Amino acid sequence: MAMCKGFSRAFYENTQKVVRKTVAEKKPWKQELNLFLRNYRATPHSSTNVPPATLLFPHPIRTRLPEIPHMSSDSTVHTTAQTNDKKAKKRMQLNFNRKETTRKHMFGIGDLVLVRVDGHVGKGKTPYKPKPYKVTSVKGSMVSTSRNGRMVTRHASHFKLFTGMDVDTDSELDDVFVTTPPDQGTSFMMILDLQNEDLISGISSEISVLFNPRWGGM
Repeated sequence: MAMCKGFSRAFYENTQKVVRKTVAEKKPWKQELNLFLRNYRATPHSSTNVPPATLLFPHPIRTRLPEIPHMSSDSTVHTTAQTNDKKAKKRMQLNFNRKETTRKHMFGIGDLVLVRVDGHVGKGKTPYKPKPYKVTSVKGSMVSTSRNGRMVTRHASHFKLFTGMDVDTDSELDDVFVTTPPDQGTSFMMILDLQNEDLISGISSEISVLFNPRWGGM
């Protein structure tokens, strides 16, 4: 997603440069911007090796640059563009994997995973949701999970294996909040997804978390 934003931002910066240059030279910026867009659309793309205007229209648009006219069918142009685009995407994927040292995920159907929280995560929150989800389908790097009828589909990098005890992801479980007495100057909240009440009480009696009093708790 960030890389896509970078591509659009780079094109926006180029258009800004054209407008600033024409304004500084006291030229009509709208005409110069149209000229820039026409030349851009008539230039072969680095992925498809075919100009965008040629893919849109049945014939290449006219520019001031001299060129040798050539006739090619519309189906041949689109087939060539699709083939070149697949090769370019494969090359970009290999370069990205080599740069980021990526590795294949090990998620399988039936595994319990934790889902990463979207957006900003505060200091007092965990980066993953505490309730595990069950993997229902895996298609390449796309992983689909479910819990209580709710489906969550994300990239494999948004999940991690759940290493706790087995839980029933199809049953409605209430959150359990464990807090320490306020006179100690501490407060701690822990969300547990356990069905055994005796086990919950045993765990809660052994939890002791000390915070700096100046923090004022969580």
